[in-house]
Amino acid sequence: YTGTAASIFQAAAVDVPVHLSCGSLDTFANFSSCHALEELRARLTGAPTASVAQYPGVGHGFLNSENWWEQWKAAQTPPRDPYNPAIASQALHEAIAFLLTHMQRLS
Repeated sequence: YTGTAASIFQAAAVDVPVHLSCGSLDTFANFSSCHALEELRARLTGAPTASVAQYPGVGHGFLNSENWWEQWKAAQTPPRDPYNPAIASQALHEAIAFLLTHMQRLS
């Protein structure tokens, strides 16, 4: 929905429920930052519901606990925050609850 993808992605044409998740420390502007996702949510005018869940104190890829990702984050200057299992668990539970709620309505 940003960069080249923005020219082919028609947000207003989305007609299904949408749940977006972001970390408050995500700095990927125009991609996955909370600000970018809020802007996207506003363009999802055809979706019956669209929400953005913001998780404090975590950055990009906060649901990824893979070792290679942790190594990459640690190598950044300044280092990125390590995986936070409590926030990841909360985000996953909320995403599953959203899916269960809206899948039942669609079936």
